[in-house]
Amino acid sequence: MVFPWWKDAIARHRRGLTPGKRGCALLLVSAALMGVVQLVAYRADMRWRLAQTRKSELIEEASRVDHIAAEQAAVSDFTKGLSQATVGRSVTAQIQAAAAAASASLVALVSIEHAESAKALEHAEWAVTLRGTYPHIKTLLAQLLDATHDLRIHALRIKRQNANEVEAQVSIVQWLRPRGTARAEVKD
Repeated sequence: MVFPWWKDAIARHRRGLTPGKRGCALLLVSAALMGVVQLVAYRADMRWRLAQTRKSELIEEASRVDHIAAEQAAVSDFTKGLSQATVGRSVTAQIQAAAAAASASLVALVSIEHAESAKALEHAEWAVTLRGTYPHIKTLLAQLLDATHDLRIHALRIKRQNANEVEAQVSIVQWLRPRGTARAEVKD
């Protein structure tokens, strides 16, 4: 009776004999194959970890660059879109003209100019008190903001005077660009 080679190797081992040539060759080949498989798996794992680390570094760097670029663009666009510092009288005249056109009475108008500082750009502020119907005051403010794109309403307080009339206290601010910078074209 002929035994398969592996049964022969087991029988020899039980008898205390060393494995045969085929058994030694099989052990060496399987050990080498397992070593190669482990080496390939280790290298693939290291490549994957390196790729993940590089990916996270690139994402972090891109977000940092986008954040810095957005800050720089916002600052440069903001200052370039503003008016030069010599607009106080024209805005006061526009407020008076808009009040007359909207059939609202201009009760008080105070203008304050703030110089440029380390924390803020130069800006002008108008404290305006208006009286009239709500639709007239709303129209006045809409016309004023449409006529001058640099103006912003900083605060608005409306108080009812009687059944048809309201009094509005409006704080209007115009931010001015630093001297020596060019104005950007604003497209509507």
